[in-house]
Amino acid sequence: MRWMLVTGGTGGYRGVTGDAPLGPGSLVLVRPGEPHWYGPSPGAVWDEAYCAVTGPAFDLAARRGALGARPRR
Repeated sequence: MRWMLVTGGTGGYRGVTGDAPLGPGSLVLVRPGEPHWYGPSPGAVWDEAYCAVTGPAFDLAARRGALGARPRR
């Protein structure tokens, strides 16, 4: 499971849950095996904080729906 927080700049996200603009304060949660793309706007840069976690506690939280809505297919 990965989280990415945009702290500066703008860009976008494309994935199984749809497309969305990203800017400061945007938080992206990506589950394992979920196809996705995110990045800064063309010709721009952004700042981000990134965290990747694994383990049984996060797997259990995901199965129980504690980490947000399930992706739409």
